[in-house]
Amino acid sequence: MYTSLTKTILFVGGGSGGHLFPGIAVAEKLRLHAKNCRIVFFVTTKRIDAKIIQQTPYTWYTCPTIPFPKRRNLTNCTSFAQKFAMGLWKSEHVLRMTRPSCVVSLGGFGAFAAVILAILHKVPHVHLEGNAIAGKVVRYLCPWSNAVFCHYENCFGVLQDKIVWSGLPIRSNIFKEMKLSTTFTILVMGGSQGATFMEENVLRSLRHLTKSRHKISFIHIAGKKSQRSVVAQYKKFGFRAKVYSFVSHMKDIYRETDLAISRAGASTIAEVTALGIPTILVPFAKAADNHQYENSLYMEKRNATIVMEEKELTPESIAQKIVYLTNNRQKLSRMSFAAKKIAKPHGATIVSDYIVKNFLGS
Repeated sequence: MYTSLTKTILFVGGGSGGHLFPGIAVAEKLRLHAKNCRIVFFVTTKRIDAKIIQQTPYTWYTCPTIPFPKRRNLTNCTSFAQKFAMGLWKSEHVLRMTRPSCVVSLGGFGAFAAVILAILHKVPHVHLEGNAIAGKVVRYLCPWSNAVFCHYENCFGVLQDKIVWSGLPIRSNIFKEMKLSTTFTILVMGGSQGATFMEENVLRSLRHLTKSRHKISFIHIAGKKSQRSVVAQYKKFGFRAKVYSFVSHMKDIYRETDLAISRAGASTIAEVTALGIPTILVPFAKAADNHQYENSLYMEKRNATIVMEEKELTPESIAQKIVYLTNNRQKLSRMSFAAKKIAKPHGATIVSDYIVKNFLGS
């Protein structure tokens, strides 16, 4: 086991905001409650990771990574083996350099090599798992972990004795104040995967909502490439809209939101339930193991959302749901109440307390 006089917590993994933001939330708590703790992030080479982590005060390194190949031909397997070998080498270097007291896996394939080495070197490690169906890295490696902090009480694929039902950690800066505007505001956010299909249908629904444009406004988080075309669509149909390519501080966005139309990613669900924001969730059909559908189904069964699968998604169907909800404030209030009832807003505190108690003692 690596030893160190300086207590370092190494956060590994990434590939999306949904992976990184829970880790940053835990890091925030550790900075407050463990003054002798050094935080280091070991993230993927994806641009989104650098964009997010550069806005934090933490030291960070990158790890070459590639998912397990879906088509296991010679070319794909060779490419995976090469990248994985590079990932192992870089992970070994970072672990020797940082000598962590604990490794925190944020999920995604960027965590795989580092956690493998943590197991081999007997470095304590924990996983953060926000989905109803655990990701492959968690499923494969959880038998050797100290704990798996889950958003759902019964997370499929995780050994029951490893589960700590904490809720997925969320950033403290997302908690909103009272809304000031009287306009009904709809937040559209597609997430980092498969956003285009959902967004296109929302934009095409505008022609069916023109009678309501005087009382509806939009906030739309679009990709950088599509930002101009999205702005043009809202202008074409006369809707007030704020369109962003990327938002790092969601507090002001959530403050204005009356209804969110979103993918069913783990971090999004953790945040909107904590804030009691009613949602229309469109699970990404190609998400691994269809986990987004399971995430959204959990909420729908508890009356906290309306789920629209991609196969039923049309401009007309979205417009119908928007009109129904904008004219049914009682339904929105019930959804908001139900969302808050299933929320687990203290995940970051639970995880950080566990780390301090078990790995940062003298």
